[in-house]
Amino acid sequence: MDKLFMIDTKKNEILEKNSMHNILNMLKIVLFRNNKQVIF
Repeated sequence: MDKLFMIDTKKNEILEKNSMHNILNMLKIVLFRNNKQVIF
């Protein structure tokens, strides 16, 4: 396996995790605005 390729894959995994995290945070904010009872 090419080292560069491995690094790229790792970066992409991190980016995907970050975007998933961001989406979850956005969902939490929307839910929180709609219903103050929602606790995460």
